[in-house]
Amino acid sequence: MIGNLDRKIVGKCSECGGVVSLPLVSHSVVRPVPTCEKCGATADVTANLPVIPMKHKVCADVFSWKTKEGQFLLRDVPMC
Repeated sequence: MIGNLDRKIVGKCSECGGVVSLPLVSHSVVRPVPTCEKCGATADVTANLPVIPMKHKVCADVFSWKTKEGQFLLRDVPMC
């Protein structure tokens, strides 16, 4: 027996000990999730990701003022 040519075995299931595999061909925009062939459990795709320090975006009003020449100037602030 040559084996399955439509899947890639990536490991062993921590729940039941079954074979965890990925399809080799996926016609989807979303990447396939490793799945146990025996019990159907799926891999936690966020388990090994690093934690990135984040902060919320601060929104501010755009302030403008009139110069002596009558032109309006806009303050450079990030827009939301």
